[in-house]
Amino acid sequence: MTVLPEILERGGPVVWPLLGLSVAALTVAVERAIFFAGCGRRAWARNAAAAAQRLRAGDAAGARAAVEGDAGVLAPVVRAAAAAEPAARAAAAAAEARAQAQRLERFLPWLGFVVTAAPMLGILGTVLGIIASFDALATTAGPAADPRAVGGGIGQALLSTAIGLVVTLATLPAWIWLRGRADRLLDRLEDVLAAAGGTPPAA
Repeated sequence: MTVLPEILERGGPVVWPLLGLSVAALTVAVERAIFFAGCGRRAWARNAAAAAQRLRAGDAAGARAAVEGDAGVLAPVVRAAAAAEPAARAAAAAAEARAQAQRLERFLPWLGFVVTAAPMLGILGTVLGIIASFDALATTAGPAADPRAVGGGIGQALLSTAIGLVVTLATLPAWIWLRGRADRLLDRLEDVLAAAGGTPPAA
């Protein structure tokens, strides 16, 4: 395969950080997709809703039983509330909810950074390519000037812009989908926390 080395050579210096961003974004997207697939099951959401109702009724044992074997992010909040004394139940649930919120938010800001940074790096590559084209044109000015002298800079400008857009367009759907999954689970986390008498965790 000579395509990738050619792209890296013709795209200029910004192609390397764009390549790094794309690899990092793919790694994060896969890791988060696996995580949400494990903690966002519908059965676990129903278990958490049932547990929340029992917490509101003061039935700590019933709430704990409702999330038995549940490995999602909602169950630990229920267990923390059920294990605490009634006076300390809200504080225990709030502390655990903050920990679970951090698990939900993990690495998601990085995907947002990639969506923002990739097109900016592409524009930087465009500027650098245009500068290289003008430099080449200046050094070959005259009746015998070769238009091909500026071709490398123009090619670099277009290629870096295209790569930046590709990285952004590939990352954006994953970021939107994962952000939506996190927000839905945070909403359910707030419901469980409210049932335990706590306050919603800060995102």
